[in-house]
Amino acid sequence: MALDLDWFATRIVGRELTAEEEKTLAEMLQERRVDAGEALITQGEPGSALYVLREGSAEVLVEQGQQQLRLATGGPGAIFGEMTFLTGSPATATVRATAPSRFYVLSREHALSLARKHPDLMFRLFACMLAHHARTVRRMNEEYAQLFQYLTSPHK
Repeated sequence: MALDLDWFATRIVGRELTAEEEKTLAEMLQERRVDAGEALITQGEPGSALYVLREGSAEVLVEQGQQQLRLATGGPGAIFGEMTFLTGSPATATVRATAPSRFYVLSREHALSLARKHPDLMFRLFACMLAHHARTVRRMNEEYAQLFQYLTSPHK
């Protein structure tokens, strides 16, 4: 199946793509299909790609001792792997498909090339990543505040 660049433009970039941008993205984005239960990213492993969920669903899991804690879930348009993509550090979490899923994958090397050829497009992709990260931090702050309130309030 071909990349759905109209979807990518609308959902991720936030504007129509030029013909040259479409051509470049078609060359740089890879499609990866995974089955339900399959890990796309594994905690502790190196990574250098950004994953955009096109179809399906996925969850973010962190291992704490013998437990796996689910931190988040995502559907179409969700972004995964941005931490390793940006920092080059090992993955801080595992991302696993919860249904048969299709991802668009952008390697760090292709992102650097994209930034040179189409800086506005790469800027918009970074803005999308930043907005995603901001939503994640906001949600975590709200959950932390609720937990703190629970832990510091007198229990009945």
